[in-house]
Amino acid sequence: MADSARQFDFLVLGSGIAGLTFALKVAHAGSVAIITKKSRAESNTNYAQGGNATQVVVIGHTDSSGSPAYNVRLSERRAKAVADQLVGMGVNQGALQVDWKGESQLAVQIGRAHV
Repeated sequence: MADSARQFDFLVLGSGIAGLTFALKVAHAGSVAIITKKSRAESNTNYAQGGNATQVVVIGHTDSSGSPAYNVRLSERRAKAVADQLVGMGVNQGALQVDWKGESQLAVQIGRAHV
């Protein structure tokens, strides 16, 4: 039998906002696997689709590589892409609040290691 195991650099448990946001943050650094619940009915997205969520906040971030102007645009594209995906999954667009921070609020600190 052939080995069908796949290897990933990052494993994200859950496909909620936090999981998808993290997956977007680290996707530039390697391959990402997202493990979700068995059925869509068990998901928080399904909860939001049912009109139970009053507000879903999507915030785009970047690291500090690139110019500040580029990073603002990048974080905007990231936030809007997540929001579009949620709307495509049935979340009411009126429940979404979309914001982007560029590198003004780093989600992950980066820097050079000093040896």
